[in-house]
Amino acid sequence: MKKKYISMLVAFALVICLAVTAMAAGNAAGKNQQGQQTQQTQNAKQNQKGMSQSLGASATVIDEGGFFTPDEIQRISMKLNAVNAKYGVKAGIVTLRRVNGKTADSDAERLLNDPQLGFKNAQNGAVVMVLVKDGRKITVQQNAAMTKMLSKSEGMTYIREQVTPSLKDNKYGDAGIEFANTVEKMLAYYEKEHEPFDPSAGFSIFAALISLVVSGLGGFGVKQYFVGQMSNVTPELAADAYLERDTFKLTDESDTYLYTDVTVTKKSKGGGSRDSSTSSGGSSSSGTF
Repeated sequence: MKKKYISMLVAFALVICLAVTAMAAGNAAGKNQQGQQTQQTQNAKQNQKGMSQSLGASATVIDEGGFFTPDEIQRISMKLNAVNAKYGVKAGIVTLRRVNGKTADSDAERLLNDPQLGFKNAQNGAVVMVLVKDGRKITVQQNAAMTKMLSKSEGMTYIREQVTPSLKDNKYGDAGIEFANTVEKMLAYYEKEHEPFDPSAGFSIFAALISLVVSGLGGFGVKQYFVGQMSNVTPELAADAYLERDTFKLTDESDTYLYTDVTVTKKSKGGGSRDSSTSSGGSSSSGTF
């Protein structure tokens, strides 16, 4: 009988030991899993922080949308870095897969105000070109400090118009270089003339009118000279003066209606391009490609 009780006590003790061991193992596994999740979260935060640092003030091309090849990114970055160092500005290109905010304009403004990307703290101002793959959108936007050198909406529209042909042909690398070259040209103009670049400055309406008047007078003079050399031509006031009275007689006359030319111009729905001022005092020009 005693042996039976002793066996039962030993079995009960064994069950208790096994239960305690299982609970301890479960707690250890739970803590290990929780520790792994915590470590993964920390690693993600660290990677995000490292990405922000790598895309800091030194980064001029951020290609989230996948528009450029590595060689194109290097080539465009070298050109933009040279322009930025020479004029104390921050000109950059950011591509996106899709619009993150309400519009591409709002995304561009957010990028310009992000201190980690270096646009906000640029010494003489900043300008960014944002390309969005979804919808093929383009926005060129500058902050308030940059408007004194690149002018306002006219300057942004000019930059956008220079790069759009290459974008339409899917020559994204060429478009990036064209962006850098255009910004450099406008900054060089400001440095030389001490006023913003005016895209329409090369065309003078007054000079065009003078050229038109001079060419008209020249053509009239040439015509009069050749008319004067024609001995068989004499001025007459009426057309019938050149007819012999006895050889022509008008018996009937009528007017015949032939056709009407109709020209139809399609009204734009506003999807091509538009200019808008940002709340930060800068300006932007947006469109599609």
